[in-house]
Amino acid sequence: MPLGLPFRWRMLLNLNRPLAVLLLAAAVAAGARTVHAQTTDGGTPTFPVLRSVEEELRTAQPTSVPPSQGPFGEQPYVPVRPQHSQPPPDAPSAWLIQPGIQVGETVTDNASLSHSNRTADLITMINPQLIVTGDTERTKLDINYSPILQRNLVETGNNRLDQNLFGTGVFAAIPDALFINGRGSAFEGSRGGGMGPINPSNFRFNDRTEILAYDGGPEWRFPLPIHDGATGDLNYTIGQTRFYSNTGPLSPGQVANPITNSTLQDLRLVLNSGDRSGFLTSQLTTDGSRTRIDGGNGTNTSGIITLESQLRLNPVFQLLGSVGYEDYRYSTASFANINDPTWYGGGKWAISDDTSVQLTYGHHQGFDSFAGNAHYAITPLTTLSADYQETITTPQQQIISSLNQLQLNQAQVVINPQTGVPESIVANELALQNSIYRDKLFRAGLVTRNEPNVYTVSLRYEAFDPIQGTNPDSFIGADGTWQHAINLTDSFSLLAGYYRRQQLGQSTIEIQASLGRQITDTLNASIGYEFTYGTATDSSQSYFRNAITAFLRKTF
Repeated sequence: MPLGLPFRWRMLLNLNRPLAVLLLAAAVAAGARTVHAQTTDGGTPTFPVLRSVEEELRTAQPTSVPPSQGPFGEQPYVPVRPQHSQPPPDAPSAWLIQPGIQVGETVTDNASLSHSNRTADLITMINPQLIVTGDTERTKLDINYSPILQRNLVETGNNRLDQNLFGTGVFAAIPDALFINGRGSAFEGSRGGGMGPINPSNFRFNDRTEILAYDGGPEWRFPLPIHDGATGDLNYTIGQTRFYSNTGPLSPGQVANPITNSTLQDLRLVLNSGDRSGFLTSQLTTDGSRTRIDGGNGTNTSGIITLESQLRLNPVFQLLGSVGYEDYRYSTASFANINDPTWYGGGKWAISDDTSVQLTYGHHQGFDSFAGNAHYAITPLTTLSADYQETITTPQQQIISSLNQLQLNQAQVVINPQTGVPESIVANELALQNSIYRDKLFRAGLVTRNEPNVYTVSLRYEAFDPIQGTNPDSFIGADGTWQHAINLTDSFSLLAGYYRRQQLGQSTIEIQASLGRQITDTLNASIGYEFTYGTATDSSQSYFRNAITAFLRKTF
């Protein structure tokens, strides 16, 4: 994996969001330049890398609500306007374009993560990058495009070009009324799973698939003639998930089904009463969606109507409640169709912007479950976040859901704004194949910012309970990082991760350490070591790998 970078840059190689914005980025690239700062006016060091990470982690807010019970829960596949990072006050233009290129060399003793056919190799990686931020009265745009060209000296079958893109954009066709939303992502995914903490650039060639996901559409926001603050929102979205290479069943039997493309359409109307004298807020949501999965794998449709309310009992506590009706139909699994009422009840405790707890229990998608999220500032330097949700979904729908929940932070890292820690669109720990399943997901993150250090810990548990097409599976994984600014130009990063998967008895350990140096404002170098160890019930699937990587990065 491209490990030698400091962790901030390592995450950029995983980036994934609309494709059309690349044309816009190219058109304005000539008029932008990069802004750098190393000290305050008084000469005090600012540690710019850590400062940007710290600020984004402190201010990040969710771009969507988890898809289970509310309050005012968004279905996961409906895009919302991203939390757009404002450019610095001294930015020379509303459009900031930062092209760059990175060249790396990796020496490894196991190029293909093999158990018995360990092959040493020298791997060359060429990684151009284009970062675009646009901030005008009509347009908000954030995009990071970072393809990787890889060439192996020995294992030439691993040669490839990986497309890595993550972007969000909003265009105000009519200010404060009509918007065009868009998101897009391109990235690598593991078909067989068991690769949770491993960078996708290190996946086995016969286990990787290129994933392209995008959605977008118009959104009309309008006032309601009830009272000041009452609003309506009508949103139409169309999106696709597409898969390239290694899309059929995989041996030895761990992936029985193929993975095929899908098209999703959604129409949603939301009517919000606004805050009624600081006491009661209500929202009526009607939603209809249709997902067509290619290859004769059927069409899934749903219709939902929900009335949700928040009752404020005092300045810090609210009662939450909802009633509604839902209709889910699966053309290839009619036994799983759902047609019944929905409800939930619960509460929310919020004493400040950075400390809140919400918990609900109700009936949704045919089953009873809890849902909740928490955000707690343990100290001024340390924040703990967590969320739990259950939903019936497909891999294709889950990819679009993640696309609409994750976002780029100011350091150009893809994060989960609910926890504030880095997260990929696909966990890569469970097999990627056509199926319908009940997904149980718990995520937690701990972030400590104590300059010149940033510490993050993330925990994720996910379980698939299949309705059709696969066997049950689950995993639990934890990652920890330490980023340290040694001085104004040198940095150190350490990462460790452990994932345990139920199916096939797979366990994976990943450890990385790297040193980075900022040679000039536009030139960075790094070198690092990586150790990967994987075990499984079938010993032929076990492996270990050592690698040393050196990188040189130039921005323009």
